[in-house]
Amino acid sequence: MKVPTITPELKAAAEELLGAQAYTNLIRPVVEGYQSRILAQHQFRIDQKWVERGSEDCVILDPKEVYLMNDADSTVIFAEYDAAAKANDFDLPDGYCPLLVAENMIIKAERTLLNAARYITNIDPDEFWDMKIRKELIDLTLNFVVASAGITTASVLSKYR
Repeated sequence: MKVPTITPELKAAAEELLGAQAYTNLIRPVVEGYQSRILAQHQFRIDQKWVERGSEDCVILDPKEVYLMNDADSTVIFAEYDAAAKANDFDLPDGYCPLLVAENMIIKAERTLLNAARYITNIDPDEFWDMKIRKELIDLTLNFVVASAGITTASVLSKYR
């Protein structure tokens, strides 16, 4: 069986995904750190409507649970998140979480990779919904391209200098 040739588009898609993953891993502790500090400082509690529906009445300390706050508290939190993002040199409009933007970059880059690899896989990314299979396909494709195209850390990071 002949090993497929890696197209420039597929190599670029792999480098794009690796860059997005590296950037996300770099900023995750920064963003989660300031979000956790802000939540700990305020000690806002879960909105009473959720307690009435059976949720435990507690202080919200996990950034992923901010949706459980009332509107007034979440307005305070999001304003402080925006200020903290700017203080950490994230250049985004108010209301944009740097970590969510970075995670969205990964999703887009994964899709670009899957589309660029269709000539090898014969798989249309729109035709399967199993997220476990999708992740496996992304990992296999990325590993194959990195090994076959000679992608290095330097080649990925050179785009960010």
